[in-house]
Amino acid sequence: MLVSMAKVQVIGPKRYFYDVIGTLHQLGILHIEDVSKKLAVGEQNLRRMSMDEKTAQLRSNLENILIRVNGILTTIQPAQKPEGADQVKDMYYHEYWRDDTEELKNNVNQLIAELDEKTRDLANARSNLELELNSLERYQQIVQKIEPLARQIVALEGFETVAFLLESKYKSLLDLINKEMSQLTHDQFEIVSTDVDDETTAALAIFNKRYSTQVHQFLAGNVNEVRLPPDLAHEPFDVALAKISERRAELPKTLAKIKDELAEISKEWYLKLSAISEVLRDRTEELGVVPQFAQTDFTFVITGWLPVKQLKKTEKILHDRYGERIIIAQLPVDHHELEEAPIVFENPSWSKPFEVILKILQPPRYGTVDPTPFLAIFIPAFFGLIVGDVGYGLLIFFAGLFARMKFKGKQTIEAVGSIFMALGISAMVFGFLFGEAFGNIPKELGLLKHIEIGGVGIPFERVEGMMTLLYITIGLGLAHIMLGLILGVVNSMREKATKHASERAGQFLLLFATVVGLFIWLVLKSQFVGIGFATAVGIISVALIFYGAGFLGIMEIFGLVGNIFSYARIMALGLAGVILAEVANELAIDLKTSMPGIGIVVGGLIALLLHVINLVVGAFSPTIHSIRLNVLEFFNRFYEPGGKEYKPFKARR
Repeated sequence: MLVSMAKVQVIGPKRYFYDVIGTLHQLGILHIEDVSKKLAVGEQNLRRMSMDEKTAQLRSNLENILIRVNGILTTIQPAQKPEGADQVKDMYYHEYWRDDTEELKNNVNQLIAELDEKTRDLANARSNLELELNSLERYQQIVQKIEPLARQIVALEGFETVAFLLESKYKSLLDLINKEMSQLTHDQFEIVSTDVDDETTAALAIFNKRYSTQVHQFLAGNVNEVRLPPDLAHEPFDVALAKISERRAELPKTLAKIKDELAEISKEWYLKLSAISEVLRDRTEELGVVPQFAQTDFTFVITGWLPVKQLKKTEKILHDRYGERIIIAQLPVDHHELEEAPIVFENPSWSKPFEVILKILQPPRYGTVDPTPFLAIFIPAFFGLIVGDVGYGLLIFFAGLFARMKFKGKQTIEAVGSIFMALGISAMVFGFLFGEAFGNIPKELGLLKHIEIGGVGIPFERVEGMMTLLYITIGLGLAHIMLGLILGVVNSMREKATKHASERAGQFLLLFATVVGLFIWLVLKSQFVGIGFATAVGIISVALIFYGAGFLGIMEIFGLVGNIFSYARIMALGLAGVILAEVANELAIDLKTSMPGIGIVVGGLIALLLHVINLVVGAFSPTIHSIRLNVLEFFNRFYEPGGKEYKPFKARR
């Protein structure tokens, strides 16, 4: 359900303002409303609150310190979360939180003065060494390809050597380059080349240094010249290769020492700086919300929302700390102001995970019906009707359980895991009713026994009872939409939207009249009474719909009927799944019979593959369609979006 919210106002002398803000921040209950946006134009006594120059400068200083602290944290971040991290961070957080803002600034500045420079130097050194190591690796690969070719060249005084690589498929270009460059250098140019692998050709160009500029300009526009680091540029390739190999062997040792040094700093300082970072963020947040409040010459005014059940607790804490100097009062609100109230969900454990589905939608307006319990009932019910298999349900249940255990602490994934556990249980329940476990395996093994429960035969054969299942799903859809219309009437009455209430009441009565009329006609065998009842109530229904929505409301009746019949997809998807499972089993049996020995292996693998496909499809497609039937067909009858998310002004610890 949606928690009842109270709009409150906190008023007190300005000298207590920052103390009260700190208290409210630590309580983490109040959803702040920006009063400054609602101040009456020309209001003389009440005006927007602003920070004085000293406080504004202090906040700017804290933000700059926070940037420095976060920079250090990025540099010394450990590979994994230290043991007992939360408890240690709590201790440091409260140690630094006790300082007033000016003391906090000075203490942290002093703490990080030396650490900031040291970690920055180490980080730069690590980054430079890693870049150099990567560059040397690339140079070594290139030089290793060129060096065997270079050994064939005799160094001549006054001549220069240039190396380049090209793809083997373009090797014919070497003749063209040789021809062009021979003309340019007056036949004082020569190219030698060799294939270093199937895809790469290495080439060396030897030419008179007098033509160095012209040769380099020509080659730069046609091939990728091999350029060594500046300190090796004039070394022979064999010497360069040796120096590169030597340097590559030394760098990892130096890099390891730097990483060890950073690890020691991380072990000593990471948790403390993490806590300081949180304190700094909380302090800057406290100062940042100041412009959202109002003031007079001597008092401050804070307005916000909090759960009604938290009001007494908040009043007591403020009274205990500040006595009669601080007043907190609940404000009367009209219907329009209630639309500004933030939304807080409070549901029992069995339905709470389904709140995650509402995150894809805009929250419901305050005061309307919370749809979460209905999602928790109908999504598993529809899913179970579609999948209806004990084996698949068991696997889906354990997949959800695994997600909850593997990602413990990650609320969204835990909620999704809980939802799949509920879906798996529902699939197992319906699987028992349908007598299915990985398709028709129980039937093939002769494990099924026909029993009667309340006059209903179990198991229910879905394929043979296709039409009965169709009637059940359409009837379920009718009941689902009628429930949505009842909730729609409730929401409309709460919001004092009389015409909307009339339209939804008319639609409900129309469906009700149709169902009751058919019951009287077909079951009670009274055709005249059934038609008469349906006609009389139907006329009233149409009148209510016309009053609420006019002619377009009448046209909506046809859409309503279409929505009801869309629930037939439950039957269709379920039959598709069970038929695929049965096909998998039949293939395995046929192959076992036709191919003695190997047939059982081949058939088993094919059956396994088809069951895996069916399971994957059965886990996601029914989930999507179950959500769709709830969010589109059901929600359209009552859901009123437009609510605001509850964002309490809350410190991190």
